Amino acid sequence: MSVSRSLSELAALIQSHSASIVNTLESHGHPQPSFTVGSPLVLPLSPEVEDTRDELVEALDELRALVLGPMGHLFSMLLPLPATNATMHALYRFRIPQQLGLNESVTYTTLAGRCGLPEDDLRRLLRMAISLRLFSEDPSTGLVHHTAASSVFAALPPTHDFLGMLVEEMNPASVKMVETLARFGGSQEPSDSAASVAMGTEGRLDFYAAIAGDEERVRRVASGMSLATRLPSHAVAHFVDNCGWDREGSCPKSIVDIGGSEGELCKALLEKYQGIREAVSLDRAEVINGVLVPEGLKGRLRLAPYDFFKEQSVVMGADVYLFRNCFHNWSDKYAVRMLRNQIPALKKGSRVFVNEACMPEPGSVGLVKGQVAWGSDLIMKMTFNGKDRNRTDWVNLFKEADQRFRIISIDTPPRSALAIIEVVWEG
Repeated sequence: MSVSRSLSELAALIQSHSASIVNTLESHGHPQPSFTVGSPLVLPLSPEVEDTRDELVEALDELRALVLGPMGHLFSMLLPLPATNATMHALYRFRIPQQLGLNESVTYTTLAGRCGLPEDDLRRLLRMAISLRLFSEDPSTGLVHHTAASSVFAALPPTHDFLGMLVEEMNPASVKMVETLARFGGSQEPSDSAASVAMGTEGRLDFYAAIAGDEERVRRVASGMSLATRLPSHAVAHFVDNCGWDREGSCPKSIVDIGGSEGELCKALLEKYQGIREAVSLDRAEVINGVLVPEGLKGRLRLAPYDFFKEQSVVMGADVYLFRNCFHNWSDKYAVRMLRNQIPALKKGSRVFVNEACMPEPGSVGLVKGQVAWGSDLIMKMTFNGKDRNRTDWVNLFKEADQRFRIISIDTPPRSALAIIEVVWEG
């Protein structure tokens, strides 16, 4: 049974936590939160006050649902959904945020002309956006201007790509998810995903194969994905600072990053841990071609081509093999194959580290955080037939790959979206 806090309890918490954030910002000379263009993209809060902010957001969400009542809560969620999707798609397709200067105020007539839309249609779309605190309208003049949030789309191009990825790739997939479950329920094939059904490539091409011939879509997805991975909660520092290699005798001499792209994680590890003699970042040839090793890391870092669906023989007998954000794009069938392909290269005592989300157990995090976690999991499902895994899923995955894998620990560092899973090979 779900137990809610009373309105009085929530009001008191909201008051105290709001005051704490105000006092912290004031004491450090930072501006107070504002919808005005130019406000900080991220509030400059200490880790402790970030926890306070998270508790405040959860309390505000709970209070709103209680005050609205069951029917009000339902309708406040359901009724705006189609309109919100359409509005976000229009913002992307007609580049509405980019048509308005960051500090400019214009009439609907002017903005409609820039966007190539009928004025009435633009006004209706924009007023829906305004209700989401994207843009603002001066009631005395009717002029429209940016808010801090809407200005981000114009000032930070990857956010525009991220929006485009959601509305033009994920939204069509979400519409086809129920049909896909009915047709391909239980399938672990990437080409049986909702995204493939939406593109008409089911049973033939997975998401990436289907868009491979469209350079703009490939660029947009890469840019959008990179924005998500650049969030502070996904920073490589969370792994580097919490992998435990600073304990005496624990630093590996050789590491291999499977699917390591341009070597970002290897570089960070080499810079912190001087005991690492060799780091190798493995990825597809087209990813690493032309990537230069920094002068200060030559002799310790190299990049080599490798497809993780093939048996790995590039680096044999390393102390550590790393996987960062590799498995969630894939169903268990393919994730098991990726692990088994490393076995010929492992020596007894080799460790495998996985840096990836470990889904929260019910009740272990607030519902607002849960929306992000479960939303990400469903996006993996509808796009790739992949999944974000919980603790039990990770244990079962390694057990299915080979009984000689033994999980040592699964821990998520504070304020990190990704867990650190340490496994030893006992073969």
